[in-house]
Amino acid sequence: MGIKNILSLSGGKDRRPDVVAICVLAGLWIVAAILVNPLGNFPLHDDFIYGKSVRQLIDTGRFHQPYYGQMNIIFQIYWGALFCLPFGFSFTALRMSTLALGLLGILATYGLLREIRARPAIALLGAALIALNPVYLGAANTFLTDVPFYSLFVLSLIFFVRGLRLDRPWMFAAGWAAAAAALMIRQFGLVLFIGFGCAYIFKKGIKLKRIATAVLFVVSGLGLQYFYQVWLRSTGRISAFYGNPLGDIGKIVNAGVWAYTVTFLKMALVVAIYSGMFLLPFLVLVAYRQYGSWSGRQRRWRVGFLVIFTGIMFIGFLRYEIWMPFTNNTMSEIGVGPLLLRDTTFGMTNLPVPLALRFAWKILTVLGIVGAGLIFEYLFLAARRLFSRSRTSSAPAKWSVALILVTSFIYFLTILPQTFFDRYLLPLWPLFCVLAVLGSADAGTERKARRIIPVSLILLILYGLFAVGATHDYLHWNRVRWDALDGLMNSSHVPPNRIDGGMEFNGWYLYKLVYDPKPGKSWWWVAEDDYSIAFGPIPGYQTEKSYRLNRRLPFGPAQILVLHKAPTGSLPK
Repeated sequence: MGIKNILSLSGGKDRRPDVVAICVLAGLWIVAAILVNPLGNFPLHDDFIYGKSVRQLIDTGRFHQPYYGQMNIIFQIYWGALFCLPFGFSFTALRMSTLALGLLGILATYGLLREIRARPAIALLGAALIALNPVYLGAANTFLTDVPFYSLFVLSLIFFVRGLRLDRPWMFAAGWAAAAAALMIRQFGLVLFIGFGCAYIFKKGIKLKRIATAVLFVVSGLGLQYFYQVWLRSTGRISAFYGNPLGDIGKIVNAGVWAYTVTFLKMALVVAIYSGMFLLPFLVLVAYRQYGSWSGRQRRWRVGFLVIFTGIMFIGFLRYEIWMPFTNNTMSEIGVGPLLLRDTTFGMTNLPVPLALRFAWKILTVLGIVGAGLIFEYLFLAARRLFSRSRTSSAPAKWSVALILVTSFIYFLTILPQTFFDRYLLPLWPLFCVLAVLGSADAGTERKARRIIPVSLILLILYGLFAVGATHDYLHWNRVRWDALDGLMNSSHVPPNRIDGGMEFNGWYLYKLVYDPKPGKSWWWVAEDDYSIAFGPIPGYQTEKSYRLNRRLPFGPAQILVLHKAPTGSLPK
């Protein structure tokens, strides 16, 4: 199916704005990829796990479930292998496969927003915010599952929304296929089947035949997951770490109602603040466009809620000194990507966070709180539409609201029991954008947004500059790290089992299913640490070689050191 069909959007026959938007988004993505420079045959983060499965598939022609992975992943393994066919296995080829799906995800985001009748400029801003999001751009330059899953997730929603609007069975089938492909990357894809089933009933009404059809659709997704797990077990492919999202939710529920409620509220706040920070340019623009149509009462309660919510949250965060980032995963205190070397894992002594950057994170936290307030408002307004009797032509269809609300809520419940990773929030962000549009529709005469557009564009540019610069620096220092490790192994003939080269290096060369970390050593499959790679000096080691880094941001790692254990040195405890 071509781009013309994917983005064959409602409202108006003039497709020139859509064509221009598609070209802008594609150009933006290509330029960002060039500036980041994704080249280099080395793993990043956890993608060495999936890289091994791709290499096994190429070498043996047989799929192997990643030994250290929890996801279904089979679709992505074959997709990555396809990009390795021309020149053989490499992590550069795998990153290209993710970048290709990343572009699909950006265009699909634009298409989804246009499908629910967002104006081209609004849809363009929403899609650009995803493209220039540091979490999205950072993950797109790896072989992690997040961006491929996101792209198929949003593509499936386009087919579902359009299929329900036009009542086209073949679009339901296309949506099912995209949802199945997403499920074969991550088990979280089950939420798409549940969301569509609920929306189908809202669209068709509560009749036995319609309910049976919706249930059959949901069961087909559950059945696909079930038979995939049976196939993995029967063929000996299932890994010890393979995940079961329904079982994870059960653990939370079994902990008790109160514990579950507290966990739910804490996670909801964290998700809303992260999402609010990244989506603030979009959320503010949508709210400002509708501000002139609000009645005096609406202005009082909406603005009042936002001020009170922001004030209470800010005082609480100030009191307990809680500031973003809440986890050092994709987003770290100094940029993009986890710093999985010995010196930074056991403390930031060799990489202190500048005072100005700490202050910037506090500002971003406040912006995130403001955005979180807007998200909660739009969730309330969208939910209220499910029970509204409005029948005006501009009012969104209840089934579209049901589809996005149910999908958002079930997805949140699915990631709730997981260890919090910011990249798990990616599929929620286009859904929040859609809910903002649906929640603000049918609100009367729109206010011209000329005054607020520059603010949104400035924030978008700042986000983009940070995302490109931070992602470049992350790949650059890893590229230099692996050059240093290759030199150590090839020129100095040091075997991998004598090196602590960081989590990705030791995982790629020395992974063991059963491994007990030794006291004083890193936890990532270190046999002997006669040599270590670090950003700065480590007690008990002497510097053998130093590599300078050409970073784009004014903060972050400045060097990579190859360290050799001193004969009389002692390791830090």
